[in-house]
Amino acid sequence: MKFNATKQQLIVRSKGLKTLGRLSKDLKKINCYGNKLKKLPALPKSLDALYCTYNELTELPELPKGLKILHCGRNKLTALPEGLEVLVCNENLLSKLPKLPKSLKKLCCGWNSLTKLKLNDGLKILDCNDNNLTELSGLPSGLVKLRCDYNQITHLTITASRPGLPKGLEVLRCSGNKLTELLELSEG
Repeated sequence: MKFNATKQQLIVRSKGLKTLGRLSKDLKKINCYGNKLKKLPALPKSLDALYCTYNELTELPELPKGLKILHCGRNKLTALPEGLEVLVCNENLLSKLPKLPKSLKKLCCGWNSLTKLKLNDGLKILDCNDNNLTELSGLPSGLVKLRCDYNQITHLTITASRPGLPKGLEVLRCSGNKLTELLELSEG
């Protein structure tokens, strides 16, 4: 089997792998999308991006402190790490998320069983469709894209004292909810 690997990247997409061997300590990026992995080996401290979507993972190993990007959708995860800039964890078995780091800019957590989200103010993109959310309050003021289709949401607000949607919001998808009104964009 041929693998696309350099000293800094390991790309083993859709190879039917059940295990990964010991990893180079210099790796910056691992893409093991679309295999049959149930477990990942210890990850190198140098890693800043991990793409492990479409596997059979039930947990993740300890993640390096410098990891910025994690794509782990379509697994069987029940818990997630902290400290990322991009977190894509669609289609897992998640009923809650960890405390989201201030550094997080993009969160995609659709098709889980989430009932509430506590968001940080630095978030720019939120995709939380197809969960069990009943409200989205405390929306970040800098949010530019919000996709919250097919939940049970009755209202969307920045804060209770400041209703409305973020002023810079460019994309809003909220079909299949229980919204009775959609407030105007916030002035500030």
